This record gives sequence, structure tokens and C-alpha cells, in this order.
Amino acid sequence: MKIVIDVEYEDGRTETVRATTKDMSRFEEERNIAVAGGHDFTIKELAWLAWSAKSRRNANVGPFDAWWDSVDDISPQSEATPPLESNQSTG
Repeated sequence: MKIVIDVEYEDGRTETVRATTKDMSRFEEERNIAVAGGHDFTIKELAWLAWSAKSRRNANVGPFDAWWDSVDDISPQSEATPPLESNQSTG
């Protein structure tokens, strides 16, 4: 299970963060919310997942609130629909 999250910072930088199963498990433990059966994430929950994934990989991220203050926009990437094969009918 992964969620890919696009983060845009107030200074114009952008990055893509991949929250993995480990991050989801940490989220479930911290928030006492199950996500395995499907969960509609709030903006702040997406932010926490992105921060958690970054902090797990890089100790220099700092506390959540300070990191969140630097974020201008955050959004999950939508899952792309695979292209139709050339011999597949469209309806």
C-alpha cells in the first residue's frame, strides 16, 4: 500500500513523497484510524503522512508543525487509468 503525495512549499520548491506501508502503519498507530479498508484522508492527514515519510527517511525534517507551516499546497496524485490496448473496444 502506497500513497504518492505532491508537496509544494511556500518558497516554490516542489517534491513528490511516497508514503509506504510502514508510514501507513505509523499513521494508524498515531491516529488510531484504520486505513487498510479504505480511508478518505483529510488535508492535514495527507500532510502528516508526507511529513512522516520524509522524517522516517531524513532526520532533518523537524517537528510536524514547523514543516506544515512551510507547506503551500499538498495533494495526493490521482491513480492513472491504464491506456487501452490497441485491440480493446471502448464500448
